[in-house]
Amino acid sequence: MRLSRCLLLFLTSFCLIQQAISQTIPGEWRAYPAFHDATKSVKAFSRIYVLSDGGLYNYTPDDNSIQTYDKVSTLSDNQIADIAYSAKERAIVIGYLNGNIDLLYENDDIYNITDLLNSALPDKRINEVKVADNTAYISTNSGIVLLNISKKEISATYRFNGNVSSTILYDKELFCCTTTGIYKGNLSENLLDPSKWTRIESRGIFLRLFPFADRIVVSVNDRGLFFIDLNGRLERIDKGVEHVCVNDGKLFVYKQDTLYIYTSKDAVNKYYAGSVAKNVLVDAGNLWISCGKEGLQRYQIKDDRLVITKPLIIPESPVRNYFNFMNMSSSGKLLVAGGSLNYSGVDYEGTLMSFQDNKWFNFPDDGIENQTGLKYINLTSIVEDPSEPGHYYAGSARHGLYEYRNSQFVKLYTFDNSPLKTILPDNPKPYEFVSVDGLQYDDKGNLWMLNNEVDTIFRIIKSDGSWTSLYYPEIAGLPTFKYILFDSNGLIWTASTRYKPGIFCTDIKGTFEDQSDDAHSFSGASFTNQDGVSVVVNDIFFITEDYSGIMWIGTDQGIFTLDNPKSFVSEDKHIFKRVKIPRNDGTNQADYLLSGIYTTAICIDHGNRKWIGTMNKGIFLVDKDGINTIHHFTKDNSPLISDNILDIEINGATGEVYIATDEGLVVFGGDAFRPEENLDKSNVTVFPNPVAPELDGNITVKGLTQDCTVKILNTAGRIVYEGTSQGGGFTWNCGNGKKRVPSGVYFIMAVNSDGSSGIVSRVTIIR
Repeated sequence: MRLSRCLLLFLTSFCLIQQAISQTIPGEWRAYPAFHDATKSVKAFSRIYVLSDGGLYNYTPDDNSIQTYDKVSTLSDNQIADIAYSAKERAIVIGYLNGNIDLLYENDDIYNITDLLNSALPDKRINEVKVADNTAYISTNSGIVLLNISKKEISATYRFNGNVSSTILYDKELFCCTTTGIYKGNLSENLLDPSKWTRIESRGIFLRLFPFADRIVVSVNDRGLFFIDLNGRLERIDKGVEHVCVNDGKLFVYKQDTLYIYTSKDAVNKYYAGSVAKNVLVDAGNLWISCGKEGLQRYQIKDDRLVITKPLIIPESPVRNYFNFMNMSSSGKLLVAGGSLNYSGVDYEGTLMSFQDNKWFNFPDDGIENQTGLKYINLTSIVEDPSEPGHYYAGSARHGLYEYRNSQFVKLYTFDNSPLKTILPDNPKPYEFVSVDGLQYDDKGNLWMLNNEVDTIFRIIKSDGSWTSLYYPEIAGLPTFKYILFDSNGLIWTASTRYKPGIFCTDIKGTFEDQSDDAHSFSGASFTNQDGVSVVVNDIFFITEDYSGIMWIGTDQGIFTLDNPKSFVSEDKHIFKRVKIPRNDGTNQADYLLSGIYTTAICIDHGNRKWIGTMNKGIFLVDKDGINTIHHFTKDNSPLISDNILDIEINGATGEVYIATDEGLVVFGGDAFRPEENLDKSNVTVFPNPVAPELDGNITVKGLTQDCTVKILNTAGRIVYEGTSQGGGFTWNCGNGKKRVPSGVYFIMAVNSDGSSGIVSRVTIIR
């Protein structure tokens, strides 16, 4: 009887856990890496392991299953540079860009080797991994690292005055491509001595080395593919080569939609590929081709044709690891624009994505450039029309405003078909200088945007489809506005972030057409705090309003606040308060919150706590006043994949905190849910419930009102734990402040903030 009861409770708990998989459990992490650019694959453990977008997944042909790997679930790091398989050691060698190394075994055990990462080498970037027997030859920007896979240790490092892009062991000699030429060295000699290496060729930019047909093949940038003999003589094989690899004794060359397969120097067959072939793996008569944006695909050669037998083997994932801007729609859909304003000279491919119910939708981009005549790059913001689901607008750094219906591109708005202006009207290519950012709908259904670096910054598409504009001389011609905020007082905020930084606020008094009564103000770059100290800010990353009506401003100098936002447009002197953190060392002194730290992003959760992202310092969760730090997550103390935070959004329904970094997206399970208006037991859920023996995390109570008093009682009516809800959520670690409580039924009593109503629920804990 007892066994049956425990089994029933376990199965119930398992079902609840399965139902919760679609969202991140409070306190836990989840990663969402992109897997849409397959570049290499290896066969191991009856599976195909695929390197894609710097991430790793595997495909099992027997059951068509896909498994992904990331820093949160398995790996020690992110941004994989290369992978190689050691059949002798039955291990996949994973080399990361930063020099970290993992060995992945059949049961998904990971052995992390940090010797290279922690070494004194000046540049540890890994470029390539090759395996021979039980040794991995790792090409880095400082030389060749030899890893003994069986001993799990580095056995030698050969230094070069230049980057090493590729290494190969051939007839007891090491050959390597460097920025100064091709070198060879005999392993019987002391190769730690640079004089033991011989440069055999110096003319060209050498990329990769391969063994083929009892000779060495080298790919040379802009020159093609060559055989190279031991004396350094080059013999051309092919030119115009885009991708090349060697597998199963065959040389695979891809160029101009054609895959060339060499079985010997003079024996070659060519096949129309259809998809790009970045890498080819041969296994049991199948060609597993890494097809870039089309993922892994299985081909066979039939009747002298290359035939797809399994297309698009791609995990559910974002299309790219570009998360420069995020926006949470009212329906709980995460919207992503992957571009930037391009002041660093980086062109991000046109990337728009949405995420909801654990599914990614990647906006199709094929054909847009042909329709517009412009590169489809650097989309900087996206919004969904609240009155028409599936109707979107996206701003771009230099190419105007894009419109989409049913998630398909329909129109580009630029200077000749809208009030938008080009920055350089006299330029031969004026269409390439129409900057649009900061898209935001107001509560009347009007779409606002920022037309940067022209005389009139504010442009609006009204709810009836007509356009209007707002001109303010203080900000005319300024180049870099990124966002618009509508606050609870009816004020409209933005910030200039470069050249002439400052906060701008306007009160349009409910009308677009009559600007004569508008009240507006621009702060300039000098921020004076409550102590009369002035600080010049060089960059303003965000301005947002918390649930107390206080404005929080992130700058390159740290955090500032405006406690009385309504006075900003009516007073000439602005006081930008700084949060003071007491030192509590007996000196009665304090430090400013995040002083001198680039604070790049913020999001306010439903407990009025602040999630603050930084440049290279990770992410902070502080309490509602900013005085106490609840969490400080970095890539060293958490699964956070990068300390450079670009944006933060929170799903109020699930509490999930979406953290955009320069290396991709991770999610933290937050515990502050959107509060209910009334405390009603029918809205309250407790999970997991029951708590099975193997579950050692927190339980979560969801569906509460703001600032509920919550008490946990045992069956004797004794309080074992109490606290206050964060928004509509409350978490309990199943402890009494000293240790975890024993098995039993526990009652959860919640009373709303004014004491007018309460509910009682319960949870079962099994030890």
